[in-house]
Amino acid sequence: MCPPTRPRTACHRTSGARRAGEVQWRTCSGPAEARELIGDGSLAALEQIVDEATDIVSDIFKSVLEQDGSAPSTTAVVALRLSPTLEAWRAAQLAAGRVLPAKGNGLQRVSDGVLARLGAGAWPAPLLTGGALFGSGWANMLTGAHDARTLFSNYVVDIGFYLEHGYARAFPSFESLLRDAGMRHPHALGTHGGRERRAAAVVGMHYIRAKCALEARAVADQQRHQQQQQQQCGGVCGSTARFASRRAMQVVCAAECNMLGILAEAVARGFDPAAVLADMVFSSPGTDVVDVGSDLHNSELFNAFLNAGDITNPGVVDEAALGRVYDAFAHVGARSVGGHRWAELTAAVTAQLYVWHMLDGRHMFLRRCVLGHAKMRAEGRRRRAGEAGQREADFDEAFDERFCTTGVSRPLATACDGAEPACDRLEHFLALSPDRTYLGALWTLLVTEPLAYVRGETADSAREEDLYERLACALAETYARGLVRELAWLTAHAAHHAWQVNYLNEAAMWGSFLDDGGLKGRLDRFDGEKDGE
Repeated sequence: MCPPTRPRTACHRTSGARRAGEVQWRTCSGPAEARELIGDGSLAALEQIVDEATDIVSDIFKSVLEQDGSAPSTTAVVALRLSPTLEAWRAAQLAAGRVLPAKGNGLQRVSDGVLARLGAGAWPAPLLTGGALFGSGWANMLTGAHDARTLFSNYVVDIGFYLEHGYARAFPSFESLLRDAGMRHPHALGTHGGRERRAAAVVGMHYIRAKCALEARAVADQQRHQQQQQQQCGGVCGSTARFASRRAMQVVCAAECNMLGILAEAVARGFDPAAVLADMVFSSPGTDVVDVGSDLHNSELFNAFLNAGDITNPGVVDEAALGRVYDAFAHVGARSVGGHRWAELTAAVTAQLYVWHMLDGRHMFLRRCVLGHAKMRAEGRRRRAGEAGQREADFDEAFDERFCTTGVSRPLATACDGAEPACDRLEHFLALSPDRTYLGALWTLLVTEPLAYVRGETADSAREEDLYERLACALAETYARGLVRELAWLTAHAAHHAWQVNYLNEAAMWGSFLDDGGLKGRLDRFDGEKDGE
């Protein structure tokens, strides 16, 4: 396992003469490893990242297939078990009826009320699911485009993300829509960054198609051996990938985000390539945080939390180790979702994951939070005793070269006072806006009401659905009013609260361990018949 490291709360300076009694500090270099990976952000650099990620993932699946359906024994894949205390907590919760239903497929069409506010009722069916509209769609609405036609085409390009969710099987028009309205759209290709965005998206889809094929083969192999040997599980089920280094992890996370088109356009617009790549890397744990326990049941080998050396080295999911990993990722994402970079393209993408998890029709985010809230409070008291305030760190600081947590962080320069329901930064933001009453009501739907429900720790399906629908309608109405910058800031700060203030993301993480196992041994994607649209 990872040797214990003394948590450090600041980065020490490595140069300069020391005067008597002076504390030595160094200027942090930012996402240095990401800068080495992406270079100038060119298409060639992205192709190199994706090629390397594909090779890494292929080697991992090769090791699984060579196991002949048995539990993995290679260095590339680790069979995991829960610690005795986590297993006991899970058993007690399940015995009490506190069970999380398996994830949905996210294919349900959003309500007519939402579509009417957006004027999107006539859009093609693949764009109108909760998973797509409040994922790739909302990311595009927050980041903007050259004009409305380009925004629509960009959204179509980005639904390539949903290849991994089985959209090509669910919707007969998916591939032709992606090609004609997205990749080959003549007007969008002629806009600034439009050609770069589409070329990079194609590169990203090479990875996701290759990974999906490898997953399907591994699961089919696993199921065949289960039938032959009457095994309950084996192969990829209950296992996770082990990465040789932090660098390998960042390479795979960059490809896993499957949003390389946005990355390429951000670089074309002049944003720092390293910061942009760092955001895309963070989007993987930003997505995975709500699925940690669920991914132990299904056939997902790539969950950033479970892949950390703190977990893979001992092969045990332990509360203390998982808490360290959570804090490290929360610190890594703080500068974008909770800091001064909230308005940048890729930072907005990572922030909107908070909204996506609530409205995607897959995760039942609030149910996960309700089920895990008490565990979050207990673990948080033990882990954060005496710690002051919100913190930040670069990926290179939070994790060492072996992808183990270091405990390194520093105070977040743009931290709020952590007050609920309204912190000082929110109050300042609202005071500057002529729409303060309306925006304050939106914050209530984004944070205050969900938090009040979760703190009750009692599941109520009807209340959850009501909260989801009212939030979806309010978001659509805010966008229709043209309050896009305001919406982006509120979303980012709500996401920051979920990571480091009210810890809803951590609550969802613990709640995910109460998954009913409905996807055990299966792929987490739609695999049924096409719906005929």
